[in-house]
Amino acid sequence: MNKNILMALMLMSTSAFAGGSGSIGYGSDYIFRGASQAGTPVVHASYKVESEGFYLGAWASQVDFGDTTSREIDYFGGYNLAVTDKVSLDVGYVRYTYDANIDSLEELYVIASFGGLSLGAYQDLDTNDTYAEIGYDLWFVPVVDVKLIYGLRDEDDTFAMLNVTKNVGDYTFGLLIGEDVLDGTASDSLTASITLNF
Repeated sequence: MNKNILMALMLMSTSAFAGGSGSIGYGSDYIFRGASQAGTPVVHASYKVESEGFYLGAWASQVDFGDTTSREIDYFGGYNLAVTDKVSLDVGYVRYTYDANIDSLEELYVIASFGGLSLGAYQDLDTNDTYAEIGYDLWFVPVVDVKLIYGLRDEDDTFAMLNVTKNVGDYTFGLLIGEDVLDGTASDSLTASITLNF
């Protein structure tokens, strides 16, 4: 495992005394907005602290962009306003950083949730490019949690995914079914993961 990834995981796990929540997991790939970021199995981790709707956190994963880049660490913060039990508005900032010759990216985001429906918009602070995402929880599916995700970067750059998860104690088992994630066969569009939540 990359030394920097290991250090990030250790820092996140030892920060548990702060009263936040975190996770560490293993996946057959890292998919971001419908596209593979690694093409190989990855280790990923996250840690977040929250207080009265405000939150700060970090997320890390291995990546492989065909050069010397092997790690991505994202830092984020925001405010989640719970209007009712089923309606919320989340506004925040995220910075994507890498360990090689890729410039960091910064986005502002707004996510509105209405029961099982979520609508999100992200704007790149450098290019002003906008990404939009719609998610819907298929509440009628038994045994597992299923969410349909549709993303839109522009008229010619869209994707759809089905995210299937099952919580068993502190573990979350996941299966992400993508649409031409690797522009190959159906099996190339399946990503499995297991995550320990703490």
